[in-house]
Amino acid sequence: MYSRIRAIGQKFAFGTAVTEQLIFDSLTSQESRSELTGENIVIVGGELFNKGAQAMTFTVVDRLKRRFPGKSIYLFSNRDYQRDSIEKEQYDFTILPWSGGARIDAMSSIVPAVYDDPYPQTAHQEVKAVLNDCAFIIDINGYALSSQWGFQQSLQYMSNLISAKRKKIPIYILPQSIGPFSYPHAAATILKPLFSAFLPSAEVICPREKEGIKCLRPYTTENVQLESDIVLQYQDYNLENVFTEVPEFQVPDVEGDAVGVVPNSRLVERKERDQLKDMYIAILETLLDQGKNVYVLRHSSEDEEICTWIKSLFDDDNHIYLLDDELNAIELEQTIEQFDYLIGSRYHSLVHSYRNGVPVIAIGWATKYGELLESFDQSAYFFDGRNKIDISQLEAAIRQLDTKKEDEKERIQEHIETIHQSDLLTQLFGAV
Repeated sequence: MYSRIRAIGQKFAFGTAVTEQLIFDSLTSQESRSELTGENIVIVGGELFNKGAQAMTFTVVDRLKRRFPGKSIYLFSNRDYQRDSIEKEQYDFTILPWSGGARIDAMSSIVPAVYDDPYPQTAHQEVKAVLNDCAFIIDINGYALSSQWGFQQSLQYMSNLISAKRKKIPIYILPQSIGPFSYPHAAATILKPLFSAFLPSAEVICPREKEGIKCLRPYTTENVQLESDIVLQYQDYNLENVFTEVPEFQVPDVEGDAVGVVPNSRLVERKERDQLKDMYIAILETLLDQGKNVYVLRHSSEDEEICTWIKSLFDDDNHIYLLDDELNAIELEQTIEQFDYLIGSRYHSLVHSYRNGVPVIAIGWATKYGELLESFDQSAYFFDGRNKIDISQLEAAIRQLDTKKEDEKERIQEHIETIHQSDLLTQLFGAV
């Protein structure tokens, strides 16, 4: 195993020698810890720039504080740690970096952490102290363990499990997309033994899709269960659990007969620009022909450019609006709630729509989109952006949804009520 690690270890930012020792150290650690006795709860995989990840973070923070009011909650997020201190202080949880050096220290008590770490030593020491008194770790990655994101991303994902196992901290992997595992041979020879060694050590792994169950089957089964997205499972937030002082939200008022359009820069990576242009022109023209007011908005900070570009296709039309303010997840959800329906390519824009009984047309790029719509009996409104999209079928679907939107709202609401009957966090940690 170690010879295979050496063969491609340089691809991993921690370095070959460190990688070899941290795996050995994790597998041979005899440290013990009583479950849930620590004072801290650590959330990994969450962040606040992507509003889907932000919604998952807010949901989990709120629900954990209801169950564990005496514990301190920490979000390990490198990008969010770099935010202005005043901005970070608005949240009623602490943000710390989960850097390469911190991961090495968590995974190995023997190997010296030789690394280029841009974060202050005080933060590094605070991470170590938090983990040394940690009740459990919650993983809320939306979609990270997959060959679609490459070798290093998957290895970094596994570092959460390696750290938890070495330090005997229970780790719960909440609903997320997992797979496929179609790695190149060199990467597979490293990752697959890691999957076998560490995936069974999680308390629970909750794929959102059947594909995830299938991908995990060679490595673990007893701790795996299919679950709906965590945001779908709960209807509201206690915002006092999320913010130190609940802010005044700035929710745009939208005109009647409104439809939202939420693009995704990931589609740009999978489709030619001209194809995207033809698709969005067809979408907007169809909506305008139906007398709609169209609102183009982003559900992630990285989609600002594509939103501006879509608006520029109809720059002079006063029935097409660009919502270019940086809305948080709660403001976005309250905006989406006002739409007749939504045409979206960000997964959690669809989740926010369904959570509020708003029908969607989804233009996706991964299995998670198709399975989400299938679960709501809405497959007629799913278009796979990885394939060539028939523009005439897309236009027909928009016209059909506009005609049947009230029936679809009722069908969606019925399924949401079924989802609300299951409460994963109560199942894992007991009732409030």
